[in-house]
Amino acid sequence: PRVGATPRGKARCAEWGCTCGGTGKVYPYAASEDYHRLHPAVAELAVWQRAAGEPPPEVHREKLVARYRTRGKFAVGPAKGNPSRSVLGLFASKRLQWKVVPLSNCATVHPALVEGVAAVEEVLRTLEGVVLPFDHDTMADSEAARIPSLRWIELTLERSTGLLVLVLIWNGERATPAPALDKLIQGLWPEIEAGALHAERRWHSIWVHWREPEPSLERAIHSKRPDAWLQVRPAASDKLLTGGVTLDRSLVNETLDGLPFSFGPASFMQVNLAVFECMLRDMKSALRRVVVQEDGVSQGRSLTAPGEKLRLLELYGGVGVIGLSLAHAASGWDEVSGVTLLSTDLNPNCAGPFALNVDGIFPELSDGGTDPEGRCQAQFSVLSGSDALVQLANPEGGGGSSSSSSSPACAGADVLIIDPPRRGLADASQKVGLIGGQRQAAEIRASSVRAVLYMSCGHDSFMIDTDRLTGAAPEAQGAAWGPPFRLVSLKGYDMFPFTPHIELLGIFLRDDVGGPHHASALLEAFADRDRVVSRSPVAGPAWEENFVCQFYVGIEQDATFKVVGRLLGPSGKNMRDIADKCGARLRLRGLGSGFKEGLRGQETESREPLMLCISVRGDRSSYDKAVGLAGELLEKVHLEYRAFCKRTGRPAPPASEGPRLVEGKRPGARIGKPRPSEAEEK
Repeated sequence: PRVGATPRGKARCAEWGCTCGGTGKVYPYAASEDYHRLHPAVAELAVWQRAAGEPPPEVHREKLVARYRTRGKFAVGPAKGNPSRSVLGLFASKRLQWKVVPLSNCATVHPALVEGVAAVEEVLRTLEGVVLPFDHDTMADSEAARIPSLRWIELTLERSTGLLVLVLIWNGERATPAPALDKLIQGLWPEIEAGALHAERRWHSIWVHWREPEPSLERAIHSKRPDAWLQVRPAASDKLLTGGVTLDRSLVNETLDGLPFSFGPASFMQVNLAVFECMLRDMKSALRRVVVQEDGVSQGRSLTAPGEKLRLLELYGGVGVIGLSLAHAASGWDEVSGVTLLSTDLNPNCAGPFALNVDGIFPELSDGGTDPEGRCQAQFSVLSGSDALVQLANPEGGGGSSSSSSSPACAGADVLIIDPPRRGLADASQKVGLIGGQRQAAEIRASSVRAVLYMSCGHDSFMIDTDRLTGAAPEAQGAAWGPPFRLVSLKGYDMFPFTPHIELLGIFLRDDVGGPHHASALLEAFADRDRVVSRSPVAGPAWEENFVCQFYVGIEQDATFKVVGRLLGPSGKNMRDIADKCGARLRLRGLGSGFKEGLRGQETESREPLMLCISVRGDRSSYDKAVGLAGELLEKVHLEYRAFCKRTGRPAPPASEGPRLVEGKRPGARIGKPRPSEAEEK
């Protein structure tokens, strides 16, 4: 299918990883078989499925694959040779510098967003030298990083009106005067007089996100403060210049598979709504087959006992689109006596839109979230996915969740709905050496859940999570693990054309559920797993001023997996990032590292196991930060290695054999000493 009617020039976006320019006019995937052979993620899934005796997944794609992105973030950076001129686009890929490449000729971005970027650029040109672009190459704790400047912009298209929500991410504190920002807002949407605005034909609303220059945020786009968001156009008191009608544009309204939903600028929203609507329809069909036992999908007992309500628990739910869609569908089935939904998300900004969505979809519900007849109930709780699973597996004890006492608890569920980040079930705060997601999978199996609807944007983490949920992984055995699930359905969706990513929908079922004995065994099994790292401090000599350690990688270098290249990153980017953030010195040494050492003229590769050596002079906090970042990198590489072993039939190492950390000077090391002269070596 053609993605453009006119010849395309070289797309600048190829510099940040998009393949629409290299693909040309013809999209290479016309059928599922094309994905199985050519798409990097689907090809891995096909090998994985065949190894389990299952056919490769069917892949859905829209007829029109271009211009699908209706929401996007665009970095703002200085132009080459002119630090006062702003460039809007994305960061270049495979670069050590944070260079912003202009958005040009990209087939993925909706034309309305392209026009929005151009409109902002036009105003910025008139304010060159007044509104400064943020220099993303500056260190987070430098004085240059505190200069008031424009860091990013975000654009969201409201499809029904064609209007754009614009978020200006400003480098500065909210209480600090920002005259340059005020001029930018006035240039984008002029205020004719106090409280009077033109009926703008492009902007739905304009928001400012105050991103304080806090070094601990590093390169994060957003602030973590709840008051960081401020709507500046239109404000609550603003009127249209013509008609005097009060503007109420605090939320974007979308209709998804026939149901109305509202989204705030701080809440998650899918960028390809056409494909997402197809996934919603498939999830509703899958849930019906499970509940009413159509097509022999449920081969055992029913999900609920006669007269009991169907209990839905949604993790990473955002404003509740998936959970509310499924609850609405199930509430109309004769086989279901009632539905309860608890939707959870760590983002507190989702609570308001969720309540509005409940009112729009279930107008019969009262303020308490329950209809007068007691057939439906829908509630939202501010909970991380990990905290929700702790409560789910141990409803009596709660597991030490960080949720507030007023939040509804996850007392039990029949159906679990999860749409996690790319890391899958793994918690972002996992400690060094812990194979992420293992405890979370065990908690699901120890719970009352009979069916899991798993929407995934990371195929690697999905395969690992699946092996644990189904019991195929060697570590997913023992008393702590409840009855396993069956993966009864797997389908792919080309949510992000022109990228190597694929969206997945997996349906898991089981006949038996976990019980209190599984929960107790789980707590005992993972009690000592909070920190798997073996810290063995070794006292150094009194003159040593460095904090030093070695990570023993635990994976041998070979020509297939190439662990050294994965650790270093493109052109050494992974090592450079840690060094820049922490002031650390890092070096790979040992077998397969390629690093030669020894006397001059006799340098050779050490025969020790492959290790990553880290040293930081005089700053314990920077050292601890470097250790944490290196540990996260090693954990990620170990996850990739386990998935690689699964695909290729190679024996995978036990889950307990993660990277090993030893602190202190390595015996025989010269850390902290100058390199000896040639005479001293002789």
